[in-house]
Formats: sequence, C-alpha cells, structure tokens
Amino acid sequence: MKTNYFFKTLAIILFISNYLAAQNKCCLGTTVAPELSTVGTGVTIGLNQSTAPPVFYANASADLPNVEYVIARQGQVALDGQGQPSTVGGGGNVIIGVDEDGIFVPANQNRYGLSVGMGDYLDVTAVGYNLPLIQELTDSLLNGFSNGQPCCGLFGVMSLVLQNPGLAGFCNTLNNAGIYTGADVTNLEDVLTVFSPFVDGQYSVGALIYVFDLINSNGNYVSTDCGGTGGNNFLSYGLSGIRNFTYIIGATPTSNTCCYGTTMAPELNTGIHGTLIATNDNTPLPALAVNASADLTNVEYIITKRNTAALDAMGQPDTIKGGGDVVLGADEDGVFMPMDKTRYGLTLAVGDTFDMTAIGYDLPAFKILMDSLLNGTQNGQPCCDVFSIMASVLNKPHLGAVCNRLNNAGILGAGDLNNMEEMLPVFEALNNNQNSLGSIVAALELLNENGNSISSDCGGTGMNNFMPYGIHLKKQYAYVVDNPLVVRDLSPISLFMIYPNPTTTGLLNVHFTMKKEVNVVVRLFDALGQEVHYQTLEHVLGDVKTTISTQHLATGVYFLELADGHSKQVTKVVVD
Repeated sequence: MKTNYFFKTLAIILFISNYLAAQNKCCLGTTVAPELSTVGTGVTIGLNQSTAPPVFYANASADLPNVEYVIARQGQVALDGQGQPSTVGGGGNVIIGVDEDGIFVPANQNRYGLSVGMGDYLDVTAVGYNLPLIQELTDSLLNGFSNGQPCCGLFGVMSLVLQNPGLAGFCNTLNNAGIYTGADVTNLEDVLTVFSPFVDGQYSVGALIYVFDLINSNGNYVSTDCGGTGGNNFLSYGLSGIRNFTYIIGATPTSNTCCYGTTMAPELNTGIHGTLIATNDNTPLPALAVNASADLTNVEYIITKRNTAALDAMGQPDTIKGGGDVVLGADEDGVFMPMDKTRYGLTLAVGDTFDMTAIGYDLPAFKILMDSLLNGTQNGQPCCDVFSIMASVLNKPHLGAVCNRLNNAGILGAGDLNNMEEMLPVFEALNNNQNSLGSIVAALELLNENGNSISSDCGGTGMNNFMPYGIHLKKQYAYVVDNPLVVRDLSPISLFMIYPNPTTTGLLNVHFTMKKEVNVVVRLFDALGQEVHYQTLEHVLGDVKTTISTQHLATGVYFLELADGHSKQVTKVVVD
C-alpha cells in the first residue's frame, strides 16, 4: 500500500511539475496562461473553411487582459535571417498566422509568404498579454526621454550585452514598419513587429516566449522614463506549451462561409436539367440537397452565364479569386425566365448554358450595415470615410468612391436593398468589376476581414467576421436555353383570382372566367416541387369557382398551376 501511495504521489508531482513547466508566464504568482481545450483536436477542416470559435480549458488571469492566437504549421521550422533553422527560443514550427478571435480561414494564413496545403497540420495556441502595457512601453522607447533623448540608446547597450548587433537599430526597424507611437500597436500582430529585432528571422512559439522572457530578464535596463519599472519581470504574458488545438487540412471544399464553425452553406443538387428551358418559360423550382444553417436567414440563387468571363475595370477577364463566369442576376426563389436575366449588356440566347448557385446570407444584418454606412452618423457625418480609410490602407483607391457609386446606382439606404439582386451593385462597387461568384465571396470577405474598422455606429460590431454568409461554388444546377415557347393564352382568361393570399383560413379560393369550353387541371406544388393537390375540371366555360383545402399543408410557399393540355399558368401561393 505504501509503495502504491508513493508512486501515485510521485506521478501527481511529476504531472504538476510538467504542467507548470509548460506554463510560460510572467509576472505574478497568480498569473494564469490561457489554455485551449484539446477536446476534438485533430479535426479535419477545408482549406477555405472557417474554424470554429476556440474553447478554453483555462481562462487567462486578470493581469492578461488581451488574448489572441498564433497559428503554427507543423513540420515547417522557423528560419533565421540566413535562411537556416532558427535556434531562438529552441527553434520550432514557424508561426504562419496571428488571429484576434481564433476564427480564421487556413488559406488566409500566409505569413512569410508560406502557404497552407492539403495534409498540413496547424497548431493554434492562445497567448495572453497586456496590450496597454506594451503600447506604453513602445511609445516610451520611441518617444520617451531620458536626459532629453528618446530611449533608443538603451538598445545600443543591450546589443553589446546580449551580443545581438541587430538590436542597435531597434527604433529604425519599428519606424520602417510604420510604428511611430504606442497607438500604432493594436494587436498581437503588431506586437510581433515590435519584438522582431530580438528574433532576426521567422517566429516560432518558442521565439515568442524567448522575447518575453528576454525583456523581463533585462528589465533593469528599462527605466520608468522608457516605459519600464527599472526592475526585471514587468511585462506580463502567458501561454501554454501543451494546450494547442490542431487542425488537419483535408480535401479543399469550395464552400465559403462565415462566421461560425456551425455555419452551413446551402447546396443545390448538382447536374444539368434534362430538357431545354425556353427563353420565355419559367425554370422549375430548385431543390436543395443541403439546407442553410440558422444564421443564414435568407437563401436565394445567383445565375451565371457559362464560359463568359466576368471583366475587370479595364475590360480584361477578372482575376479576383481566380475569376469566373459572369453573374447575370439573382432570384429569390430560383423560378424565373431566362429572358429576364440580363446584366452588363449580356443576355441568355438560344443554346447558352447558365448555372444557378444557392447563397445563404443575413439580409437584415446587411441592410443595417449598408444603411448605417450610407446614412449613419459618426461625428455628424455618414460613415463613408470608412471606405476612404480602407482605400488607403488596402491600396484600393476605388473603395473611396463606394458611397457615391451606390448613390448613383439608386441605393440610398436599407429600403433599396431587399434581395440579392439589389445587392449585386454593392459587390460591384467593392470590387470595381463585373460580378463573378468568386468576386462576390471576395467582397464579403473584404467586409468581414475589415470589420474592426466598422463600428456599431456604422452598422458593424467593431470586430472582424460579423457578416454571416455561405455559398458552395461547385454545387450548381445548369440549364440550356431553348427557342421561345409559342405564346398561347390559357384558353383566353378574362379573370383569374386566388384569395386569400396569403391564406390563413385553411381554404384557398380559385376564381377564373373562361371564354371557351375546355378541360382544366388544377395542381398545387410545394416548395420542393411535390404535388400536394390535383383536380380536374371538365368542360368549363364562363365563371368557374373552386376551393382547395390548405388545412393539412405546412406553412410556406406553394405554386398553383392551371393547365388545359396545351398551355399553363402558374402563380405563387403563401400558406400561413
């Protein structure tokens, strides 16, 4: 019993020792590093798929008010300034991305020009730190005064003591990176820039720990005039070496989504319609193979003309997201006549093939965003200056004219954006090109990736990834255009009414007047194209009234069809 007790106690001690050793932190006895839960680690994710929100095993202590995330690529070592494996902090896997909320798309992690591919393993580590303290330190080092001079001189001393000549140019390095004051340091990405002279190469998690520890162990060189305390261990931080969450990059889906791990794009059954669609005939109601998730409150359909490239502002094939077929329009329910889809002077002619793609999005959120940007006030002015800032920061001058361009297109506020068709000009303005599916995704990504520039006054949240959407670029259903139908009236009707519509009484009244005697078939289809009512009216002439019971029908959209054997007439019915 004593032996067992001894080994159990030893095992516990060793476990606690290893655990504490993996906790890299400073500077209080109560400092706790944030730790990610490893439940579900090793999950496979697509290259263009958003990761799920991070889940914590342990939260950071109060002295670490900022928590962000570094993404390291397994099997790719960080390199030093000479292109050799870095030994700073013991070396390790290279950090290829930094993210503020831990929700990211693997394909967008490309620090040092490295890319992510299928089969790669990405480790996510939470980092707790004190951003205001680093801002104060940076500002004091660059602009504070010691004997009337900025504190850059202390790096000359440190470069000699630490035998790291690169430290002597610390201030110039930061200035060259666009950091002149503490206000220029706004997130962990900027912190890595501030620390970069200590690394001389690519970052690993070990290198990041090394810099924090190096500054803390040399704090006696950093006076209060220079943002320090004159003592060691003054720069609080915390991260765990054993609490990584790993993603495996699997087959690359073409589903583009934001903003939650549970966001699901709607998907059409793929294929090509078995019969040609007359240019003046309605397409059948589309069938979804996968429904959109609840955060995508609106599902509509985008129509593209196959093998006709979208063009950029110079009239050349657009290359945004790889380019693609031009968008001719959008439709709320996917039932439309090919002749009605025209854009940029392009139409669907006989023999053309067009594809339909489902897109899910949050229309109310989008209306609020655009109305606030165009009409919301920030210091008494509309928020269009957001686009001017983005134009400068992103080096995309056309963004500065977004508001004027939308106004010229007749979009003045939320009332002018009621469906995807009316939103297409917004995407055109954001990209300065003709729309393709890829450029629409690029426009939505542009908004989400710059959400921290869009305050709540301007329709955002002040955070990135705030505008949910989902579209699967390869889940398309195709049609080929045929000659127009010979237009024949449904055995001439002088009156055709259905009421009440929407129907709330359990009964739908159908009233029509025929000018000649015919047999009429009355059918009702649900939103999936399933027939839910069939009725034949023989030898009808003059006023005809019939009633359809809707008591057994689920709430939703239905389609009523009248046919006489030669022609038909279809109208939409809503059952509440």
